[in-house]
Amino acid sequence: MKHLKKISACILLLALMSSCVNLKHVHDFSSSSLKSINEFEEINYGFEQICIDNCKNKDIKRLLLDDTSHCDCANEIKADEVTMLIYNVVVGYFDGLSKLSAEDLTNYKTDGLAKALGDAGAETEKVNAAAEISRITLKAVAGKYRSKKIKNYINEANSSIIVLIKALDFNVSNITGKLKLQQQSLKADYFSLIKDASLSGFEKRKVIEEYHSRLKEISLKIKKYETYSKSLKKVTEAHQKIKDNIDKFSAEEMKAMLNSYASDIKILTSEFNKLKN
Repeated sequence: MKHLKKISACILLLALMSSCVNLKHVHDFSSSSLKSINEFEEINYGFEQICIDNCKNKDIKRLLLDDTSHCDCANEIKADEVTMLIYNVVVGYFDGLSKLSAEDLTNYKTDGLAKALGDAGAETEKVNAAAEISRITLKAVAGKYRSKKIKNYINEANSSIIVLIKALDFNVSNITGKLKLQQQSLKADYFSLIKDASLSGFEKRKVIEEYHSRLKEISLKIKKYETYSKSLKKVTEAHQKIKDNIDKFSAEEMKAMLNSYASDIKILTSEFNKLKN
């Protein structure tokens, strides 16, 4: 009997140890994901700024000296608002996952963001997804998940968080596309200046220098957004894989998968950080 009790105790201890190790790896994955998602704020160049810059460029071509108050960027301001609201819901979710896997309580509240998305004119699917994530994160704030129920947190949130990450990625891709159009427009404008016979050789050299400087700025923004988009896709893929296999994989298989995704996300974060310099 004593022998059986010892075996049972050992099995329980091993299960607890396995659970703790898994929590550690969930925390590593969620923290890495949160860090990569937060890079959005570091780029700090969205639809409105693209609209303003395009407006400025048109004024320059027409030799107009004016401020940007006449630029109509209302739609772009709304697009930035929706993008930022979606971003904040996604951040709130991964903050919760990171805190729960560290056996802590999240205090990042996302209530009110779903209504704000609706008021901003976001699609119903996105509003509903934000409302669902808000419901889940509020339960986490109230301590209704804790570490032992982290599986429920992931399972309940999966479809909604993926809708929101994909929506964020879609907007990021749109910004990238607009930046590429800026590149093309810049090339056309500066090449026409180079062909201007009235410009001296010195003036043309200055035009070329300015062209390469502006091209470099735009190219850097594009690279940042493209790297950020890769991170979002990797986080989406990882979350879906975790949800699909959380009841199928052994502890070791789950650890290996979480480690792999955390490593991939960290590499992309490192790539993004290199673009700062």
